[in-house]
Amino acid sequence: MKILVVAGLPSFLPDEAFDFIIGVDRGSLWLTEQKLPLDLAVGDFDSITEKEKCLVKVHAKSFVELAAEKNDTDTEVGLRLAFEQDPKAQVTIIGGMGGRADHLLTNVFMPISEEFKEHCRQVTLLDPQNELTYFPAGSHQIKNDPSYRYLGFVEVGIQKSLAIQGAKYELEAGQGFSHIYASNEFKDDEVSFSFAEGHLIVIRSKDGSPSKNKENIS
Repeated sequence: MKILVVAGLPSFLPDEAFDFIIGVDRGSLWLTEQKLPLDLAVGDFDSITEKEKCLVKVHAKSFVELAAEKNDTDTEVGLRLAFEQDPKAQVTIIGGMGGRADHLLTNVFMPISEEFKEHCRQVTLLDPQNELTYFPAGSHQIKNDPSYRYLGFVEVGIQKSLAIQGAKYELEAGQGFSHIYASNEFKDDEVSFSFAEGHLIVIRSKDGSPSKNKENIS
């Protein structure tokens, strides 16, 4: 199953079909206003008016209202409900990057949190300029996507064991000099990487206009 989680106010919609769509807080209003399918609306809805919330309730097939004070963000609850819908689902999150820095960082690291790390390979975080995917320890290969020029790597809990082959700038295990490797590129059609512990966030990105690509997180 392919599930789309719409958080905040996305500035685009992926050009692919989804089996189930979750709107998180203001993201559910965006789906309602765009007259797009909304299988589940979830959030505390503190970023929309009562009138707008009523519109969402009418449009959504299911509606879950959360308490304003809670231990999880609305997007974390949305991702949890996605995997309750199907533990093997491939989940794409849009509208999750931009706006408040605390929400941005929570969303970036959420797929490798204790609750979701076993599902990290199933989660993709997207905005118009960036695609974030997540990898557990081991050996992995990724194919070149010509729509993205740059390739970045963010280490989380990796102790100088990261090795990168097939990229413009390669890295040998034990050679690590940073926890974030930015502005790398594909040299050929495939890049391989391996590491012994922790997780790796892989960022494919491209240049673009910030004004056109801005997203707001509710």
